[in-house]
Amino acid sequence: MNLQKLTILTIIILLLLAGVPIIIGSGEVIAQQNPIDSLKQVIATAKEDTNKVKTLNVLTKKYQRINLDTSLIYAKQTLELAKKLSYKKGMLWAYNNIGIIHYYHSDFSLALENWNKELKIKEELKDKTGMSDCYNNIGIVHRNQGNYDKAIEFYKKSLKIDEELKNKTGMSSCYNNIGLVHSDQGLYDKAIEFYLRALKIKEEIKDKNGMSNCYNNIGIVHYEQGSYDKAIEFYKKSLKIDEELKNKNGMASCYNNIGNIHKRQGLYDKVHPVKRDSLFNKAIEFYLKALRLNEETGNKYWMSNNYICIGLVHDEQGLYDKAIEFYLRALKIKEKLGDKKGIASTYGNIASLHISLADSLVSIAHIDSALQYANKSLKIAQEINAKRQIMYANSHLSKTYWGLKQNKKAAENFNALIELDNKNILMNFSFISEKEKENFFATINQDYWQYNSFALEYKNTQPDITGVVYNNTVKNKGLLLKSNTAMRNAVQSSKDTLLIKKYKEWILLKKQIAKKYSKGENTKEIETQANELEGYLVKNSNEFSDFKKVQNISWEQVQTGLKENEAAIEFLHFPLLIPDSSLTDFTNQTQYTALIVTKESKYPEMLPLFEEKQLENIIGKFGGNNYSYINGIYGKNTEVNAELYNLIWAPIDSFLNKSVGVFSRHTDTKPSIYVSPSGLLHKISFSAIAKEQNVYLCDAYDIEMKSTTGKIVTSEGFAQT
Repeated sequence: MNLQKLTILTIIILLLLAGVPIIIGSGEVIAQQNPIDSLKQVIATAKEDTNKVKTLNVLTKKYQRINLDTSLIYAKQTLELAKKLSYKKGMLWAYNNIGIIHYYHSDFSLALENWNKELKIKEELKDKTGMSDCYNNIGIVHRNQGNYDKAIEFYKKSLKIDEELKNKTGMSSCYNNIGLVHSDQGLYDKAIEFYLRALKIKEEIKDKNGMSNCYNNIGIVHYEQGSYDKAIEFYKKSLKIDEELKNKNGMASCYNNIGNIHKRQGLYDKVHPVKRDSLFNKAIEFYLKALRLNEETGNKYWMSNNYICIGLVHDEQGLYDKAIEFYLRALKIKEKLGDKKGIASTYGNIASLHISLADSLVSIAHIDSALQYANKSLKIAQEINAKRQIMYANSHLSKTYWGLKQNKKAAENFNALIELDNKNILMNFSFISEKEKENFFATINQDYWQYNSFALEYKNTQPDITGVVYNNTVKNKGLLLKSNTAMRNAVQSSKDTLLIKKYKEWILLKKQIAKKYSKGENTKEIETQANELEGYLVKNSNEFSDFKKVQNISWEQVQTGLKENEAAIEFLHFPLLIPDSSLTDFTNQTQYTALIVTKESKYPEMLPLFEEKQLENIIGKFGGNNYSYINGIYGKNTEVNAELYNLIWAPIDSFLNKSVGVFSRHTDTKPSIYVSPSGLLHKISFSAIAKEQNVYLCDAYDIEMKSTTGKIVTSEGFAQT
């Protein structure tokens, strides 16, 4: 570049970017100040020409790493002046930057709007390389919106141009991005296929940075699949290259990813405390390595994420003072960056920590802090529709309000949490295996246990809450029993090519929704597509229609299916949570409860029955299934044993015959009871339970066992015969 042809202003901009001190006039050194302040001084006196546009563009870029809102102000100033001067290059910079800022804010429609304007100018200029870049950026937005077909469409447009131009760098970038889409979709084999295509080109053109990126992405796929040794192998390949290149950003990313593996392994290993602590310490070691590099490069966004990761590990270790220290460091940065999702998530982490402290220290101050941060988290999460953060906030608030005996507020947040859990189940259960269903439930069971414990305490003052418990129990039992294999086989064997195609599309969309939902990302547009497909499938497949019916069964429908002298009983068992002694930990008591619905019920009756240990004491007295064992539990004609009756059925009899009196008026016919057992009650023969000498439950009731009382409901709402 010939510096003699440049204006003084242009030279200043270039030198500022290079970090070189600048002397103006009487020898004042302005670059010794903050470079941003120097740039502001420059534009304050600059003429409105293309050089001022360039300076504004530099300020825009500088603020992108410091404050997105300020960056947006300078980007709009850049655009305004570039338009005034008809300076298309400046307009391109502005549209590109405005799009980037809106993208970081998750305002994807505005990002698309600006990048489409950028694309239009590049098409006018016949700038094919620029067009390819625009297609690529537009693809990135569609990927983040979950519009995966659209994303691949634009990546392929970009790829086509790069192939025409023989732009191998661009081609490898497109392959990599298509791999990212397939990874988001859970199509890991296809993801690796495209990452390897990208890697091959990177190796051909000796693009070591690109090779490192490919290794890193392949490592992430193995991490998602739970293949941790493989993941570390590829992370280390990436790290080796980054160390050779002294690429601190890349090195930090690798260290962070390796830290994530150790953290996840520590979270899952709750059996070996020494090993678990060692894994957590390893995780912190790698997070600190990443943090130091991000501090050196000034990468504020990733510094805040490192702080969060370190805080989470300390939180798991019970080192709450250290955890809060790192959470607050992260929060300070995220507030400066305007990262709303990050702010909401961090508030949630702080709220959770204060709940733990309130439990261990019995401190009202920590409860107040928990409420403060959880409410802040919920407000921001709702603004940006970040579902995962909304779930966490509702979980924190429900437990905290319950601990404060503010039961109405607790119920409000519990209901919101359970509603999101139910939605999460339905999003995942359409495509995961039966074993995966059980594993999935294990991750969210605690929410239902807490809700059931809360309902048991407040069922008399808020009787409608028992209806929610009944609905949850029926739906979850039904979904665990409903085989996805049967549904898939029914669709496949229909030989209806359109039905099969729609079903496959629906499964793919549900996977995408579940993945985005788990990341707290907006799923509205994909859910609309999935719902449209679902409507078609319900109309055209009986098996699929049955799957939907299971999801929608309620206690009112069960009640409609009952006759006057019938009752439905759902048994459930759960670890009991007592908020007076703990806001976070369950007792050692596993509570068995009966939910009873009759024709006269205003709401299901929720009867606490017994602790699991009490039943174990009865059925565990004898071994095997021999004659003496059976007589010992159920008694015999000459020697009654009413232990089971007193433990399990006496409270139910009392409710049916005294509180409601529903069966006492029907002495001409034996009442019918539909019973759905739970836990150890599956081992009990209800009909054989002895009430008194020579009187068994089968003498008083017609008892019909059901896997779920939802089974008595048909599409017409009548009991099956």
